[in-house]
Amino acid sequence: MVSDQEYKRWWNSSELDLPQELIADQRMLEEFRLMMLIVQKQPETNLAVEKLQRAASLLEMAAVNGDWGEKTNQIWETVALIHESIGVVEPTRRNYEWLLSALSWQIARMPSIGASLASQIISSTKDPIEKIIASFSQRNFNILELVSSETYRLATLSDQRFQEENNWAEAISAGLLYSLSSYMTQLTRYINFQEQEILPSKEHLDAFLELARNSGATRYYRIGKLLSSATLQFISTSSRLQIDQLNTLTPATRSRLHIYLKKYPELWPSQQDAIAKGLLDQNKKHFVVSVPTSSGKTLCGEVAIIQHLTDHPDSVCFYVVPTRALVSEKSLDLDEKFRDFGYKVAGATSALQRDHELEDSVL
Repeated sequence: MVSDQEYKRWWNSSELDLPQELIADQRMLEEFRLMMLIVQKQPETNLAVEKLQRAASLLEMAAVNGDWGEKTNQIWETVALIHESIGVVEPTRRNYEWLLSALSWQIARMPSIGASLASQIISSTKDPIEKIIASFSQRNFNILELVSSETYRLATLSDQRFQEENNWAEAISAGLLYSLSSYMTQLTRYINFQEQEILPSKEHLDAFLELARNSGATRYYRIGKLLSSATLQFISTSSRLQIDQLNTLTPATRSRLHIYLKKYPELWPSQQDAIAKGLLDQNKKHFVVSVPTSSGKTLCGEVAIIQHLTDHPDSVCFYVVPTRALVSEKSLDLDEKFRDFGYKVAGATSALQRDHELEDSVL
């Protein structure tokens, strides 16, 4: 366990050194979380929670304002685990802590964990700002567009109440809702390929942060800071940006890739690397993508097919799979994906297929 003495050493250290327990074995933190859950009625627990909260704040400031190189993701993972742990033992703060955790997981390049937490927040929170950020964390941009529209409507209502009652709290609320919903709407339209070559501007998000800070809305300011880092990182890995940065694509190929990639708003590192190294280069003769199972090879192959058949409509592409059963399955899958492009998909198998298990048993 992380002792109280080690906590004090951590806080009093002149440099930001993480306790070795949190670096070497994250299960220690999970064990600590379960311990807190068991003894949450004891006074000592509040002190432990306060120390964890302070830890998260210090780590966030360090990670946002400094360059920690290879340790950056490790720091954000620790921050995410701390917020998730606090959310378990503090039900009244759960949505807020889990939202911070979801954003931290995204910055740590583990968006699927953040999406899982965000899905629980959406169903329970009534706060429109928490809901819109949780929708982004869930990576469902159709839902995000609807939530952004509803948030903008709420901003209009708050502005009307301010005009009628001269209530400055309503004015602040209107400003926060308007600036955040405008930013998210712009982001959604970009990711869904609804805007032509227009990167989302941070102007609205900066306005949100400034208003939250000046009005004393510290929770929103803290969430907004993490959201800023998470959205910038997301845009840098988005399929839209990866494709728009390629100047060698023909207009027809770019248009078809936009349609195909609407279902894949964020590319995995292996896919980004393949595109950067020439996967969609018109002059390539050979290109090999060798990565582990479930690491993104399928998308790489399919975008390459789209590019080649668009630029060379009279050519034929072969998609080879190891078993006969997969031929039928993959043929149906490709036919559904490529139907709108006018591609014809046909499956072919050999008359006989070797049974290696049977041969080995005979031999």
